[in-house]
Amino acid sequence: MTLPNKTVTDSLKNTVYICIVKFTEACIL
Repeated sequence: MTLPNKTVTDSLKNTVYICIVKFTEACIL
């Protein structure tokens, strides 16, 4: 098993983070 590219991992984490933020904002509003 090869480790994913750091850029790919960072962008995935960023996408997940944005999704969580948007979801939280939707719940609050």
